[in-house]
Amino acid sequence: MTGIKPNFADIARRYNCDYRTVKRYYDLGKEKTLEEASKRRVPPSLIENYKSIIEDKLKLGCSVRSIYYFIQLKGYQGYIVRPSNAMPD
Repeated sequence: MTGIKPNFADIARRYNCDYRTVKRYYDLGKEKTLEEASKRRVPPSLIENYKSIIEDKLKLGCSVRSIYYFIQLKGYQGYIVRPSNAMPD
């Protein structure tokens, strides 16, 4: 009886999800533990290399925009996220 697969559709109905989701986690459970499978890869921060420069410039009283343009000249590839409720320039 160890070779019998569970009824994915029945389990999906009980837990109100798609049968493919149940099957995916069933297959993952054969390879890894749930904790290992649920860990997501966190991409490295683009700004990590520029933190010391940013902190130094903030201590000098530089504006965020000027710091952004400065680190952009140094090779920063990211962008500024502007909140929707920010004051217009």
